[in-house]
Formats: sequence, structure tokens, C-alpha cells
Amino acid sequence: MKKKLAVIALAGLMGVLTACGSGNSTAATQAQTEAKTEAVTEAKTEAKTETETAAQTDNKAGESSEGSTDVSGESETAAQSASKSETDHYPVTISTFNFNKEPVEETFTEAPKKVITAWQNSVETMLALGLEDNIISIIGVSEDDISPSLREAYAKIKDKEFNDFTDSNAAMSKEAAIMLEPDFILAWKSTFSDKSLGDVDYWQENGVNTYMALNSNDISENRTVDNEYQDIMTVGKIFNVEDKAQALVDEMKASVDKVTTATQGQEKKKVLVIEFLGDTISIYDKTSLAGDMVTKMGGELVDTAKDISAEDIVNLDPDVIFTIHMDGYGEGAGSDAVKSITENPAYSSLKAVKDSQVFPLNLSDVYTSGIRTIDGLNAIGKALYPELYQD
Repeated sequence: MKKKLAVIALAGLMGVLTACGSGNSTAATQAQTEAKTEAVTEAKTEAKTETETAAQTDNKAGESSEGSTDVSGESETAAQSASKSETDHYPVTISTFNFNKEPVEETFTEAPKKVITAWQNSVETMLALGLEDNIISIIGVSEDDISPSLREAYAKIKDKEFNDFTDSNAAMSKEAAIMLEPDFILAWKSTFSDKSLGDVDYWQENGVNTYMALNSNDISENRTVDNEYQDIMTVGKIFNVEDKAQALVDEMKASVDKVTTATQGQEKKKVLVIEFLGDTISIYDKTSLAGDMVTKMGGELVDTAKDISAEDIVNLDPDVIFTIHMDGYGEGAGSDAVKSITENPAYSSLKAVKDSQVFPLNLSDVYTSGIRTIDGLNAIGKALYPELYQD
């Protein structure tokens, strides 16, 4: 697969490779491989000789060796057990999509070791599962975008020598990705457009597995919390860390259960989730992840047209309003989004404004959110039922 990808990449990058001395690199690689082979052979021969000598010595020792502890045997048993676990787990087959949203099956014979990750949910899920050593490149995520609890792990990736495409407006080219020789690409649907890495079919044909986040772009008609659960569990399955993935999902489910149990039978608050996009006011309806979160956390989502006017909002007069922002997580983040409602005279008659029930909601927590799903759920839960979050 690597040879095939290299040939394809050379078609678009011959000048770059020549400047970098690609011929010398190939020769060096061949020499390193031969040297490695000789070293391994020599090591095996020496190990065999030492083993035979040790066996002869043990035979001569006779009864004096009968009471000794066989440490090497214990180590071998442990190694066999770990190997057996890997053997029992793989191969695994998962379902994903190509760029045309057609179902695609991908089979993994081992855990991927050279992963390209695109966007926050992909990177943070890998980090939360302890898989930072498997990442070779990142698209669209800077250190400031990473959850503080995961920045130490992120720093380990950043310090590696690899193509760093952390500008959120940047797109890695197919040629650049090919030169990294990945064995897995974890990304959004948009990452597999012709303007970026190219379609899934191309990568699959060249032995590189892929997975698209289910809530990214327009893959799913309804973006749901359950889709986020499934993404996390799928990554866990691919890398044989399903126990860690399940722990993350269980924490999210517990957050939902806490609210549903405590508010059973209570009258639901009417909730509106909006985002100001220039002169347009966009609604997050029941097909959005934010809308599904509101429903799961005991709110009654106002379901209306995708784009509405200020007059429409006044007529709807919701109990609670969430305004989407992309200001990060620092002090005062989202305050401008809130002020666009609370300090606008057109909304002064709103119940939510009078009762101080207008709250910011970070886009990263409610759109293809990955492990931040719990942050989105809790932000909504705290706004709707603050009495449940006093501790």
C-alpha cells in the first residue's frame, strides 16, 4: 500500500521530492531496512545460543534448580495473554459512509498506528481514549481549541515531527496526506471532499481505512446525542479500548438520567436555540444536535422555521433562550451572543429577558461534539434546572 501511495503522490509532488533528495531518502531507507534485518538475525542467533547454553547449564544443575521461580515463563505467559487479546479482538468491521453518503464497510486487522485526525471531536476523542501516540497529524485544531484536561496529551502530538495543519481555515491536500502514509483517517464528511483529502473510496482502494463523524455536515438527517455515543464507541472498537469508550458514554448517559429522573412529571420549559449569522437568525430545531440535547435534558424545544425574524422570536416568547457562540471557553465567552438579545430593545418584552433566562452555548459543545457532548448536556441542564447542580 505504501509503495502505491508513494507513486500516486509523486505524480503531483515530483518537484518537491527532488528538492528534498528523494532518491537519497529511498536508498537510506533500503539501507536501514537491510541493516535492521541483519541486526535482528544476529540478535536471534545470539539469543538462541544463549538459550541453548542456559538449558545445558540447567540440566547439569539437576535438583538444585527444581525450587527456582520461572520468571521468564511468567513473562511469556503475560505476553501470550496480551497477544491473545489482540487476536481475539481483530479483525473488526465498522460501518461508515463515502462522500455521497452511501454506506461503506471498513475492516481493521489491527489497531491503526498512523492516524490523521480532523477537527476537534476526532482529536479529543483519541486523546480521551489515551491514543495520542497513534496520531501523526491534525487538521483544523490548535492547542487553544483543546479541552484544558487534554492539553498535556495534545502537547505530545504537537512535539512530533509531522505535517501540522492546525489553522482552522486550512485544508490538507490529498498529496500531503499521502506522503504521511496513514493507515486511518478520522474526520468529518467535508474532509473527504475533492478540495481536501478526496473521497473515501480512493483511500479504501489504497488500503487506508476511514471514519466519518455521524453528526458532521449532512450525513444524518437528524443529528443526535446517540450518534455521538456511537462515534465514541466505534473509535473504541477500532482501537480495542471499548472499556474506556464505554466509560465516557456512561458518564454522558448518567448526566441525562440525572435530569430525566429528577424532573419526571414537571412542566417543561419552552426553549429556543438560536445563532446570529450576520443579519440572519438561524434556529437549531429538532433535527439539530443542540435540539436533541434540549429534548433529552427535559426542555420543550420550540420548533419553527430554520430562519426567523426578531418579530418571530417575540411572538414565540420562549421561557429560555440559548445563543450559540464560537468564543471559546475563557472568562466572558459568549457574552456578546447573550447581549445581542438582552441589550436589544426589540427583545425587551421577552419573558426570557425579564427573567434572565438567556444563556450562551458553545458551538463545539453542540455540533459534532465528541467527548464535549457532556459539556453541552450539562450546560443545558444547568440552565433549565439549576437546582440540580448545586453541588
